[in-house]
Order: sequence, then structure tokens, then C-alpha cells
Amino acid sequence: EVYPVAAAYARWTLLWGGAGTILSLLLSNLLRAEGRAALAFAGVTLGGVLNIALDPFFVLPFGLNMNIKGAAIATLISNVVTTLYFAILLIVIRKKSVVSFSPKKACLAIKEKIARNVLFTGLPSALQTMLSAVSNLVLNSLMIGYGETAEAAIGVTKKIDAVPFGMVTGLAQGAAPLIAYNNGAKKYDKMKTTLKLSLCYCVGLAITVLIVVESAAGALIEVFIKDASTVTYGEKFLRLHCASLPFMAVTFMLVSYFQAVGAKGKAFLLSIIRKGIVDIPLMYLLNVLIPVYGIVACQPITDVISATVGVILYVLWKKKFQKTEEEQEIIV
Repeated sequence: EVYPVAAAYARWTLLWGGAGTILSLLLSNLLRAEGRAALAFAGVTLGGVLNIALDPFFVLPFGLNMNIKGAAIATLISNVVTTLYFAILLIVIRKKSVVSFSPKKACLAIKEKIARNVLFTGLPSALQTMLSAVSNLVLNSLMIGYGETAEAAIGVTKKIDAVPFGMVTGLAQGAAPLIAYNNGAKKYDKMKTTLKLSLCYCVGLAITVLIVVESAAGALIEVFIKDASTVTYGEKFLRLHCASLPFMAVTFMLVSYFQAVGAKGKAFLLSIIRKGIVDIPLMYLLNVLIPVYGIVACQPITDVISATVGVILYVLWKKKFQKTEEEQEIIV
């Protein structure tokens, strides 16, 4: 019963709309990377607002009544419009921007090994996203064994969790260019201050959301679905899942930090610890020990482990960095 609905959504958003999704993300990040955060924000907001506005028209009976297919088409259109916004904007500001669509410059980037550095710097984030998808695949395949009610409950939980997840990810990624700029300019005090402030913002936001979720988990689930059994499952799932938020915030911020300072190996290691190496085997184990709820409890446990490893990696890197900095001062 779930398959045809999921397949219809995937067909429009991934098969037909995949290019728009990828290009809108790519172009917004390129703008943000060269300091045009306000323009990037405007484009992303445009896509989100347009998607929300189009959904009722495409989905509900008073509009085209296309159900899940309509939601997918609304997403596709919003991503295409966002991509066009960014493409037109970059053409307008082409003389002021380093971003170029020129094949000649692309070949030059490959020749000068810039493209390789981009790929290796972005690999941890790419891997983290890919492994998150694999992890969700395992989670859903285990959860469906307990019926559609449990599957619906974890689906709603993941939707609610996506809001703080996106906010924390955005803060962490937003700090990365600032850290990189200061690192490149050898303004290490500003670099450290940026990290501290960003960590405070990320963890503070995560704790605030956690308090809201823990105090109103049932009400949040009921916004999406009224079925009593689903709400019962969902309330417990949401409380368990969101318990990981503060630790997730620390991990995400440190991954961004390591990427920004060129510590690609540490960023890569931290990414695969959070998603892939630990959580997938742990889901199978906890599902046996604590059926249903053990699958969801895996996330906070994994995030505690990854945050702990991240802090250890940062302390080791900081000692090495301070030693290098002192040696450079002696040479000067």
C-alpha cells in the first residue's frame, strides 16, 4: 500500500525533478561561499514559500486533487523556479562574481587541481548525506515489520525532526566560510571565536527545540495525524529521536569546522561514525533487545558517540595546531 504512493512521489521529485533540486542547492551554496548570504537566503526562501503555496492547489480537492503526485509536482516546480532565480542572478552579477559557467574555466580548474580539492573537501558532507539515506532505508525496513502504524509514526517523527535538523545544519554550514576566511587570513583568534559562537548557537537552538518537543510531543504528532495508535507510537519516537539534538549539533559543527580548516580526514571520519559505521549495526542489535523502540533509541546513542569522538579529534587537532603556530612565531 505504501509503495505506489512513494514511487509516485519519487518519480516526480527524483527522476524528473532531480536536476532542479541539485542545481538549486549547488548555486545557493556557491553564492553563500563568496559572501552573498542574503541573496542565497532569498532564493532558498523563494523555493520554500512557493512550494507551500502550490501544495494546496495541486494536492487538495478544491484544486487539481492530485494527492501525493501533486505534492511532488509542486516540489519540482519550486526547485526549477529557484534554480532559474539563481542562474539569472549569477548572469546579472557575473562581472562581480567568481562563479562562472564557462567550460574553459572549468578545464582550468581541473588542470590546477582545484576541482580535486573541491571534491575531497565536499566528500565528508556528501558521504554523510548518502549514509543518512542508507541509514533511513535500514530504519524504515526494520520499522515496516511492525506494521503501517509504526511506519507512519516514524515518518511523522522524521518530518518534525527535519526542522531542527535543517536549522542546525544551516548554522553549521553558514559558519564554515567564516572559519575558512579567517583561517586563510591567519586571523586565528577570529576563527576560534566563530567556532565558539557557532557552537553556542547550534547547541542552544538544539536544547530549545528539545525542551519544546519533550513538553509537547503528542500535540506535535497530532498536527500531522489523528490516529490514536500512530500518535502513541509517534510521541515516544519523537521524544527518543530528538534527545540526540544537542549532540548532533556538536557533531555537525565540528564536521563543518574540520572541512573549513582543511582537516579533511577528521571531517570524513566523523561523518562516517555518525552515519554508517555505528548506527546501522546498532539498529539491528537494539531491535532485537528492545523491539520497535530500540530502532529509534539508536539515534541518540550514535550521536553521543560521534560528538564524543568529535571533541577528542578537536582537542588533538588544537594541540597540534597550537604547536605549529608557536613554531611559526619563533621563525618570524
